[in-house]
Amino acid sequence: MSDTQAPLKTFIIYARDDKAYKDQLIRHLRPLVSSSYLNVWHDGDILPGEDWEKKIKSNLKTSQLVLVLVSVNCLNSEFIEGEELTTAVAQLKDGHTRIVPIIVSPCGWRFHKLFVGLQGLPEDMKPVSEWPNPDKAWTNVVESLASIVDETRAEQAAFLQQQQKAAEQARLAALAAEQEARRKAEEEAQARARQEQQEREAAELQRQKAAEKERLDTEARQKAEAARLRREAGDANGGSNKFIFAGLGVVVLVIIYLAFFPPWKTKKPEEEAQEVATQQGKKPSEPTNFRKDDQKAYDAAKKLGTLPAWEKYLQQYPSGLHAEEARQQISNLKKQIATKFKQAKNWYNLEEPDKARPLLDDILRLDPDHADAQRLKQSLK
Repeated sequence: MSDTQAPLKTFIIYARDDKAYKDQLIRHLRPLVSSSYLNVWHDGDILPGEDWEKKIKSNLKTSQLVLVLVSVNCLNSEFIEGEELTTAVAQLKDGHTRIVPIIVSPCGWRFHKLFVGLQGLPEDMKPVSEWPNPDKAWTNVVESLASIVDETRAEQAAFLQQQQKAAEQARLAALAAEQEARRKAEEEAQARARQEQQEREAAELQRQKAAEKERLDTEARQKAEAARLRREAGDANGGSNKFIFAGLGVVVLVIIYLAFFPPWKTKKPEEEAQEVATQQGKKPSEPTNFRKDDQKAYDAAKKLGTLPAWEKYLQQYPSGLHAEEARQQISNLKKQIATKFKQAKNWYNLEEPDKARPLLDDILRLDPDHADAQRLKQSLK
């Protein structure tokens, strides 16, 4: 028996005329009580002024072991049969209570409906009053009760272990289900993202095809119009105007080319960078050095990794070799800064300056001119 297990709450049912037997049993149960096997209650524990019937019923309903001192007096007690035994048998059927009849004197207890199927004490259910030495009878009862307590506790421990195992299995199953649901949700989100990306790419490809088709159709119409003009010119001037017609065709083709690719509207990236530099009051770099200067400015911005550095690069080279990457970096940095500032402000509102300060330091590292972050950090001091 484990010393940490609580004693079984035990209720004694007996007839008033069998009080002497009850007192003998109490004396012999003393070792089991002191060893924390049993916690015994009987109607002798009712204090003066207490509702005895209410106390009996409440203690009986919470008892794990019920000892019934069976005698003629017990079998003829209406209260014992109608209240105590009926309640105990109901609890027995529910698995909450174990009933042990103790035969104290000869009687026809075997024929009582409430005792059918119950194993009694002492050994061979020989009444205590018929033992030559009553102490031996009570000792037999005590030893048997100790075995019953050990058996009951083993059953309770096994049941508790089974419950704990079932609870752990349920917890693990719930955790696995949660992880599986999360995994499926992530897979579905990734699938949706891929689908959306494919749809965007397909739409962009379709748009490019439509634009290319429109360009080719326009070019074909212009060529057809030029051919028609050449034919009309040839019909009007005859063979003597062949050279003039040929020259007219060349002029028309030049006009078409200029309509699509006007040199005065097309600027190379080097020229755009030089124009921006001129507007800023800087000396334009030589066209041959454009790519070198572009790469140098890009490397500097990438090394710093700050918002002003990338904005400066994009301002100098709006159509540079790395302009698209610079725009993406600026967008990402702005999102990071906005998220970190929101988190820092939340920690500030929660009066957690030690958690807000590192976030503000990160923001000011990425954007030293962030006014809101500067003010919030100043207020932390």
